[in-house]
Amino acid sequence: MGAAVSRPGAADRRPGGERGRRRDRDQHHDRDMASAAPRMVGAHRGRDHSAVARRRSPQEMITVHKLDHNGVEKIAYEGKVIERGEGWVILEARFARERMELGYVTLTTGDRFVEWFYADRWYNVFAIHDAADDSPKGWYCNITRPARIEEGQVWAEDLALDFFVQPSGREFVLDEDEFEALALAPEEVAAARAALSELKTLAARREGPFTGKDFRSPSALKQSGPTSP
Repeated sequence: MGAAVSRPGAADRRPGGERGRRRDRDQHHDRDMASAAPRMVGAHRGRDHSAVARRRSPQEMITVHKLDHNGVEKIAYEGKVIERGEGWVILEARFARERMELGYVTLTTGDRFVEWFYADRWYNVFAIHDAADDSPKGWYCNITRPARIEEGQVWAEDLALDFFVQPSGREFVLDEDEFEALALAPEEVAAARAALSELKTLAARREGPFTGKDFRSPSALKQSGPTSP
């Protein structure tokens, strides 16, 4: 998934939707899909990403290329760089498509996405914020091969498997059937499964992109009522 004027994640099928839903969301990510960007925390594989962070220059733009598992580009869109470091970049984009009911989240035109891409991790993370009041809607995580990040460009090869976390902490693993149908090499399957496990751990600990401030407090949850599936 992604944010954009014409692309989101790659062809897909999600809970509450038919096959092709992923294609729709990938196209929405086309130019304006981004994830929420708190500063990256902690070390990964011995590297402290925040220590090498570099703030973006004003209006620094980057083009995101969403590829399928065969390396075929499905969509491309532009985002605004928020922060970058050695082997990672955080960017922002806006959801440009019409309202989309996905079952576990509702996307509306203008929703703000802050997206994390990594050159050494098998996933990217999009934090989604409401267009009206910037309240958190959740985190959409794509299992991908490690991103290729260059000046002004980032490429990510999507492996179909996805993970969504609502502000309440409720989790959804998406498109496992599509992932299993890809016939990936055993080492890639293992890397993808490990990436999903890592995302679950980060979400449970409210670390990295899953910042605690974006999770609803118990009192806020009680006031807002039950979370939709």
